[in-house]
Amino acid sequence: MQAAGRVIRIMAMSLVLCAAAAQAEVARPATAGDTLRLMRDAYAAHPQADQVQIDTGLGAVITTRRDGTDVTSYPDNLHRALQDAATDADRQAVLDRFVASAFELTGDLPPDPAALMPVLRPPAMFAGQTDGPISAPFPGPLEMFFVLDAPSGAAFVTGDMLGALRLDAAGVQGRAIANLQARDGQVRVQGSGPYMIVADGYYESSLLLDPALWDSVDAQIGQVVALPLARDLLLFADADRPDMLAALKRIVAVEYANLSNMLTSEALVLRDGVWIPFVLP
Repeated sequence: MQAAGRVIRIMAMSLVLCAAAAQAEVARPATAGDTLRLMRDAYAAHPQADQVQIDTGLGAVITTRRDGTDVTSYPDNLHRALQDAATDADRQAVLDRFVASAFELTGDLPPDPAALMPVLRPPAMFAGQTDGPISAPFPGPLEMFFVLDAPSGAAFVTGDMLGALRLDAAGVQGRAIANLQARDGQVRVQGSGPYMIVADGYYESSLLLDPALWDSVDAQIGQVVALPLARDLLLFADADRPDMLAALKRIVAVEYANLSNMLTSEALVLRDGVWIPFVLP
């Protein structure tokens, strides 16, 4: 069974990103941490910003605007655009547009169901929050959460947003997954086994929730084992090949502790279209 429009060929491919253009002076950031600090300083200088801080757990900048609303901004796409820009002036313009977009929405605008997207996160990430995001079960140590996606970042959906969305929790889940499946953009596979899913730097792990993609993968290799190590790092391999399972296990042992935005070191296997926990031998 393959859903329309989503067939992914397993071969080494690269993602082509577009550079932005404009004017002023920002040096090329070496790391995502450098980009986070650029974002923090630029947001703090905006007249509508009240409080700005870097959340190291989320790997994001959280801005409280003067209207009381919060904006959570992630550096992934901005970091790539800043690195790709040709000059310091171009990078300044990219940063200026990114920051401006974070303040375009006003607090009285209703959330848009078309902006809903699903994400997978460890539930402990929101421990202690009195009005934490709504969630849905997912196999293993992760849960499914939902965000409202915007050019400047993503805001997690909480219970008090449901009325404005005119959806209940089940409706949010259905719409978010449908949006993920319909989302424009290229999904690529890199590597020769184990393989790595490449998307936009934010929704790679979320692609575990796209059954049409995994129908396509499942038709090309044996039983699929997946490893959502980080928000932007989703690996998979043929579970019937001991050498691939051993390679995944080595990657966990060597790389996992050093990752940013880590999710889990536990694997999942696809059986009859359903992900279930899997212990790497």
